[in-house]
Amino acid sequence: MGKHRLIILAIAALVLFSGVAWLIERSNEKIYKGKPLSEWLAGMDYGQPPLVRSNATIAIRELGTNILPRLLSDLDRPRHRLREGMANLGNDLLGKMYINQNRFRFVTFNDRSHRAVQAFWVLGPAGESAAPELMRLSVENPFCLDTFQYMGPGVIPALAKALTDTNQWVRYHAAVVVGSFGPKASEVVPILLINLAETNPTVRREMTNALMKIDPIAAAKTGIN
Repeated sequence: MGKHRLIILAIAALVLFSGVAWLIERSNEKIYKGKPLSEWLAGMDYGQPPLVRSNATIAIRELGTNILPRLLSDLDRPRHRLREGMANLGNDLLGKMYINQNRFRFVTFNDRSHRAVQAFWVLGPAGESAAPELMRLSVENPFCLDTFQYMGPGVIPALAKALTDTNQWVRYHAAVVVGSFGPKASEVVPILLINLAETNPTVRREMTNALMKIDPIAAAKTGIN
């Protein structure tokens, strides 16, 4: 059996697997104006026409906190480990077949994760009740912390804890987000001052940026300007 045919068979098997998973998922989805939540979430993708993104924003806002369980599921990397591997393999095989992935591709975990973060942006402070679970999920998926910037200052204590996490990328994302709160996040300044000693220059840069946004005077005393 030729290599070309094997790739086709592998893609067909992945399509079948994805189709079954999609049917199971769709049977439990929230519906708005006749469309399932997954379609509205896809409408938030970058590159979508403004009208599509606008309609998706309205749908997500109307569905409200009822969609939080689904968003948390989409951000749960261990839950989607098998599907993540299958989707990445499928897209790799499509690339080998020179198939235009702008027209057809498997939905990856990163796609789901990005769409969930966009949905939290739409929900704003209404999504704050999900903060404890997002903190738990951030161990495997630090991008969960990006959702905190759309919530109120009530999440700052959780971000303070994340700034001391053993995972450097959790610390990185926590620094990016906590800086967006400006002076309201003054309680994290002592932690940021300690974290200026980060050995990873990328993480250290975000600690520096956060400190400058939250307390410029404290930053200046350390020689940062």
